[in-house]
Amino acid sequence: MRRILITSLALCTAALSAACSDSACDSDLVAGGMAMVRAVPQTVTAEAAYAHRVCLIREGVVAQSVSAASAAALAPFRVEPGTYGMLAVAAADEDNLTFPAAEGIALSEYGVRITDMTAPIPDLLIGCNSRFEAVAGSVSAPVGMKRAVAHLTVTVVGLEALSCESITVSIPRMYDRIASDGTPGNSGAEFSEKAIVLARNSAGRYVGQAVVLPTDTASATLEFRFTINGKNYVSVQETRIEANRKYALSVAAKFKDDTDLKLTPVISYLPWDAPTTIPDDGLPAMDDRPANDDFTVEIFRNGCWEEIFVYNAEVSDYAANPAAGYVQHDMGFAMFTDAFAAPLKVRVTRRAGTFSKVEIRPLSYGIVPNVQTPNSVEFELDDPAQKVSVEFDDNRMENLFILPDLPDTAIPTGANVTYFGPGIHNMGRKEILYKDNQTIYLDEGALVYGSIYAKGCRNLTIRGRGILCSSKENHGDGRQPQIETFDCNGFKVEGILLRDTPNWTLKIVGSTGVHIDNIKEIGWIMNSDGMDFICCRNVLVENTFQRNYDDNVTIKAFNGKTDYVTAHTASDGSFTDASIWTVYYLAQNKFDVYDYEIRNCVFWADKAHNMLVGPEARGIAFRNIRFHDNIVLENRQDDGIYPGAMAVMIADDGTFEDIAFENIIVEDIDGGKVFCAHFTNAWAFGNLYGQWARNITLRNIAYTGMRATPSWIRGRNDAQSIDGVTIGNFTVNGTPVTDGSGPHLEINEYVRNVTFE
Repeated sequence: MRRILITSLALCTAALSAACSDSACDSDLVAGGMAMVRAVPQTVTAEAAYAHRVCLIREGVVAQSVSAASAAALAPFRVEPGTYGMLAVAAADEDNLTFPAAEGIALSEYGVRITDMTAPIPDLLIGCNSRFEAVAGSVSAPVGMKRAVAHLTVTVVGLEALSCESITVSIPRMYDRIASDGTPGNSGAEFSEKAIVLARNSAGRYVGQAVVLPTDTASATLEFRFTINGKNYVSVQETRIEANRKYALSVAAKFKDDTDLKLTPVISYLPWDAPTTIPDDGLPAMDDRPANDDFTVEIFRNGCWEEIFVYNAEVSDYAANPAAGYVQHDMGFAMFTDAFAAPLKVRVTRRAGTFSKVEIRPLSYGIVPNVQTPNSVEFELDDPAQKVSVEFDDNRMENLFILPDLPDTAIPTGANVTYFGPGIHNMGRKEILYKDNQTIYLDEGALVYGSIYAKGCRNLTIRGRGILCSSKENHGDGRQPQIETFDCNGFKVEGILLRDTPNWTLKIVGSTGVHIDNIKEIGWIMNSDGMDFICCRNVLVENTFQRNYDDNVTIKAFNGKTDYVTAHTASDGSFTDASIWTVYYLAQNKFDVYDYEIRNCVFWADKAHNMLVGPEARGIAFRNIRFHDNIVLENRQDDGIYPGAMAVMIADDGTFEDIAFENIIVEDIDGGKVFCAHFTNAWAFGNLYGQWARNITLRNIAYTGMRATPSWIRGRNDAQSIDGVTIGNFTVNGTPVTDGSGPHLEINEYVRNVTFE
């Protein structure tokens, strides 16, 4: 912005200088001892072409005034040397503005009024230079300008069945006058009301844009009055409109007929000079969402079948040599919300043709079709927790996810909320630095392209029922995680779907009190890790449904360079470099990792491993980590490094204790082990193995399938051993595993105190 302003200032100054550079003008100045004052309103390049009015102020009174079609065309003032002030007003047009008879009026009484509130309000800027010195000769007086109005976009979705071509939203308690210092006011005794007509666009949304004035500054609430097919609806929001901001009013409508209409408006804003994500007709229509053509999905409610949009997503088959390229496939996913007052019927039609077999996974849900035709299947979902994969003829790559949710009845509002309403948004890479209590909300029907980086934020929340998609982000060299946070205590992600990450999906570093709830993920790229926790404490992951190329949950401790750490570590183990947090994530070398709970999740890894504890540990203690309750795992292959659906990687000089895997179902592994705990130097700093591990629990682990290799629990030697292993109700195809001599479990001589319950 600064560069643009300086350019505009230079252009205006040059133009005005040229207007009065003739020798006669210079001679007059010299002979008469007068000052030639050139006003330079500091507007950005486009706004410099607005109509301008400038008043010269002497002792609080307007002494002279000039007007012109642009800033560059303003005539200079010729005055006696002395102390002056200057007022400038710029408007996109002046047809609907009333200006006072300027000369001789007190500055305190000067105000620009909107002539007709029913007509369009022009974009309007105002500014003042309260004091400058005019000396003999030529003087430039810059005037800082600020927008005195706000820009409002209103988008209503959900009324596609409505018969009218337009609807109206009215905003009462609006000012109609702007004072010389930019303060809004009333020209009469009452506030005004502004009506905005919303027209139906090609996507069926009702959209309208308008320039508006600020609303009642003494009130904390604002009424929006909708007129739809001759009927009036009122919604009260805890907000008000202020100048120099861009507002987006997104309205989700639940429409049956003219007697049954529910409106849920949410308003958000950004300062004028901040990046904006307000939806407009220039963005792609909803029909431009990435669609999957293989399936049709319908749900039965309100007595009829309702079609649900099916998105497309890319996934990758296992590649033994990733450098040779991935084998990619298209799958589909359908998202919707329902109150689930009763079981919900779902119908899936395979457009590509007939099929002979269908499976609805996880198999542990026990969902079987109750109606089946040659190319469609019907089944019931009992509650929104039953997110499922529908697979025809054993095709697990080109499958379909059905992802129901409850409606979100607590949509946030306020100045700290960045809201994305239904529609497509191009956010880009959004950075949030050292701001507390921020919320990014993706509403149902929102598809937001971009990624998020946050640092030093307390109580940051990213949630909603929409989709964060990073397919437009860089997927080559230098690719970045989809959501990356550093030192963000109280961080929460809830409800959204994350699609096509360029790197790790969630990279969460150095944070305490992290909650991941009810997210959905689909990632195809190598290292699309679902969530990587580095040096975090007090973490709860629950109710997630994830499909990634590998590593759905990884708990790590450190990711720095050994030589740097060694050079900056004191004898007591603390870092001597205060910037180590910024560079290497943690404030001291002995940052133990503890209190993790992962529950009620479905993990699908197309490569090798789903849950992993301990890579890049470097001398850190891992303790009190628990995976439990209704965790369902599916794996594709064994990559030989972390050979397990569940793995404890004892590496990097780390120590591990109190790690539990409980109540877990492992379905149909194509390769690898159900469980693996072993010492390794894979990805270790300085080629280091771990120190020791103790108190590992496997309880109620059920595997069904024929392709898994034997699970491992292996110490390395007498010193680097595992002490204390409890195994209770570990079954393979329903048969309990009661010892560690195979064929399903191998425990070596460096594992002590093993108990089978």
